[in-house]
Amino acid sequence: MRAQGGDGQEPVYYQIAVCDFIAALLGAYGIVAALYVREQTGRGQQIETCLASSAMAAQAGQFIRYEGRPPGPTGGPDLLGLSALYRVYRCSDGWLFLAARTSEQAAALVRAAGDALAPHTQGGASSLLEAPLHGEAAAALEAFFADRKREEAVQALNKNGIPCAPCLTIQDIFDDEHLKANDLWWEMEHPVNGPFRQTGRIVKWKHRSMRLERPAPLLGQHSREVLLEFGVDPSRVEELMQKGVVSQSPAG
Repeated sequence: MRAQGGDGQEPVYYQIAVCDFIAALLGAYGIVAALYVREQTGRGQQIETCLASSAMAAQAGQFIRYEGRPPGPTGGPDLLGLSALYRVYRCSDGWLFLAARTSEQAAALVRAAGDALAPHTQGGASSLLEAPLHGEAAAALEAFFADRKREEAVQALNKNGIPCAPCLTIQDIFDDEHLKANDLWWEMEHPVNGPFRQTGRIVKWKHRSMRLERPAPLLGQHSREVLLEFGVDPSRVEELMQKGVVSQSPAG
């Protein structure tokens, strides 16, 4: 968060639990590696990780030090990218990210932008790759994109081999046809909230499939079901319910 805020600025809060998710991934990685070693040696072992470890993993590139290492980009609330050809731009109805990184892509961008970039190519189109984040070339592109709808701009650039993508809102993501086609949404009926959608099959195996059966349970939703499954006598289950030892949500 400190790095995102930038030098001399306040930290910028992350809205997603980066370290929590990565800690889970590191734990899964450790388990798989330990199982592999057990197959080779016959010995199991304890596995540990923590949020500090996941923070280090997420920022691993920042923890490499050597003589002559160039400084990394300075963060900041207004950081739009790294250069004029590698940054976000506002269109008339949203934002896109432009990622032109080669001379060929820079030349294609000059052709696509027409007169907007022509005055800034005295050193050839490839010179734009070094154009600063907030320089004249960037200002020209800002004006170019501001007059166009995002989808129109993305399609025109992609058609000419210029890498770019829309910066999607949460609602855009729910409506994205590519994500739907890749089975990344799962819909079900929640006992309290009604129709419910969440992430779907985010990992795919060739011979297996993730089981998406029901939403997370309410407090005590399956108390009776679980006790009966573990062999507790039905009359005993009802007695525990009546005495308030075990609770059961109405949805259960």
